[in-house]
Amino acid sequence: MKAFTKIAIIAVYSLVAGFATAQPQPPTGTTPESRLVKLGLTEDQAKQVSDVAAKAEAAMVQQMAQLKVYNAQIEQAMVAAKPDLTAVNALVDKKTQLRGEMEKALFAVEVQIRQIVGDQLYPRVKQALVAGHRFGQFGKGRGRGMPGPGMGWNRSPAAPPAPQNP
Repeated sequence: MKAFTKIAIIAVYSLVAGFATAQPQPPTGTTPESRLVKLGLTEDQAKQVSDVAAKAEAAMVQQMAQLKVYNAQIEQAMVAAKPDLTAVNALVDKKTQLRGEMEKALFAVEVQIRQIVGDQLYPRVKQALVAGHRFGQFGKGRGRGMPGPGMGWNRSPAAPPAPQNP
């Protein structure tokens, strides 16, 4: 009887853990284009915006991978027995140039989308795209992958505020 009780308790705990970690799924039939149409765009505009955002996202993924390569190369050069400062500086320059190109590309995408949708709908469309993890997801993290602002080190949402020194 005790073994059955233990197995039942473990089964209940695993079910509860499974339900607690399950992520809600978006409704079926919901596409980025359909969400944009609900904002007041035509289907053609929604398709154009979605295409522009998808191309920008694909390019950004490649550039982020290249940034990781540069970071690894810089780290490798710095842990060498005798770091070569000119080589490190050259890698840092390449990394900085790539980050500048990425930022320029994001601004170009914003301008393209603004031209497609017009000035009145642009703020709502941009907000929908950022919320939908398209164009704007890089460099705008909220900390630890959780919703809401980053909490900092070892802080919980219910923690009291830090004491103020008078």
